[in-house]
Amino acid sequence: MSGENTTLYGQWAGSALTSESACNTFIGANAGYYTRDGASFNTAVGAGSMTNNTTGFNNTACGSSALEGNETGSGGDYNSAFGTNALW
Repeated sequence: MSGENTTLYGQWAGSALTSESACNTFIGANAGYYTRDGASFNTAVGAGSMTNNTTGFNNTACGSSALEGNETGSGGDYNSAFGTNALW
């Protein structure tokens, strides 16, 4: 795990982060688990939130499993999800 200006709290939160990623906040077990490869400016609060994000940026997810399936590309950027399973 690495990444500049990053805050992680919870088991396996942000586990795959690389040094190209910056300014992410992941709070909760498995939050932001697969985030890597330059994914930046993401906030995930809740167990499993934004778990599958890989390169998406500028996303906000609050709630258990919120934005869990978000992955890459333009569809994976600039999303907001609030509530359990929101935009799963």
